[in-house]
Amino acid sequence: MVASEVESKRSKSQLKRDQIIESATKLFIEQGYPNTSMDKVAKEAGVSKQTVYSHFKDKESLFVETVGARCATSEFHGQLYHAEHSLEDNLFKIIKTFSDLILSDDAIQVYTTCVAHREEHPQLGACFYCAGPRMIQDQVSECLSLVSDAGQLDISNTRFATLQLLGMVQGDWHLKRTLGHISEDTAPSDDYLKDSIKRFIKAYT
Repeated sequence: MVASEVESKRSKSQLKRDQIIESATKLFIEQGYPNTSMDKVAKEAGVSKQTVYSHFKDKESLFVETVGARCATSEFHGQLYHAEHSLEDNLFKIIKTFSDLILSDDAIQVYTTCVAHREEHPQLGACFYCAGPRMIQDQVSECLSLVSDAGQLDISNTRFATLQLLGMVQGDWHLKRTLGHISEDTAPSDDYLKDSIKRFIKAYT
């Protein structure tokens, strides 16, 4: 088999995998985890059930992949820290990206699904945390390490600093969204984010 044929097979396989993830994401959000079956995913994706299982061993691993894919489509998948940018600009991009992601409709829906079914599916929460929040924390922690190494801030524990920085963004807004309380004030303003950055910088200077 020539290289072009191998690449074509990989492309088709990846395309089907992407179709499955997209369809599963839609079903998990619209119908919830318990009501989403591998059969439904296969039908929604327009593939066979065997094809679904050839990519994902079970529904749990598929769920984890949908969470990871959602994070990957956000700016967290790219480079957050840019040495040529100011400290303030780098930190603003981090918390603005984080805020937009965790307060998005999809993220709120997946989060509330995990909470609603924590008794019958306790593994869901752990899967969601590792594929989403923990992955984001690791990336932010890495960025703060770069900031500290560059001498812009004095951070001895980047994990603590990460939790402090991101914690300032969630606040009341995430609680409102998860409770279904819709108002004009459903996301932190840029002024609030910039003020939070000033306080964070002051704490680590």
